[in-house]
Amino acid sequence: MEILDIVDDNDKIIGQASINEAHEKGLRHREVHVWFYSPNGELIWQCRSKNKELYAGFLDATVGGHVSSGQIPLDAAIRETGEETGIEVGAKDLQLIRKVRSDSSDPSNGLVNNVFRYIYAYPFNGKLEDLRIEEGEISHFEIWKISSLVSLTKKQEERFIPILLNKESLSIYREIQNLIKRGGFGHVRALENR
Repeated sequence: MEILDIVDDNDKIIGQASINEAHEKGLRHREVHVWFYSPNGELIWQCRSKNKELYAGFLDATVGGHVSSGQIPLDAAIRETGEETGIEVGAKDLQLIRKVRSDSSDPSNGLVNNVFRYIYAYPFNGKLEDLRIEEGEISHFEIWKISSLVSLTKKQEERFIPILLNKESLSIYREIQNLIKRGGFGHVRALENR
């Protein structure tokens, strides 16, 4: 069972707990998201496996995971990217977009996810088929135009983890759009087969 650092409202470590305990008690911890974006203004979303504890079957960030106890967020983002997509990245490949405080709960099971989430962007010029699916964690990947996220139908909205379509999240996607416009593809690595 993975142990997480528990943090206070200023993101200072105040203790440790298991993932299960953090979600059952709503203890604030750290997570990372890595958003793969294309030169065509698209984001890649993962569809969470049906057996996930939180938000099973919903669309989520390309890569998402917990920051283990004693680990820094950037190292967690690098580790999770390799595990969830098969793409090997280094510190220079990821750009920190923002750190956000997020409080959410999954109504289907009552679990609480109170976090500080470190959000990174990664320029990806491959195809969805190039991404390796982590068994038991992800069912598949989908690609969506960033511009389409502001005009989804109700049925489309229901496919996403709700917090990922709020105002703050939409502003993060706009930041990624701006990164693309500024030529944020200068440091793309070739895909590595695993």
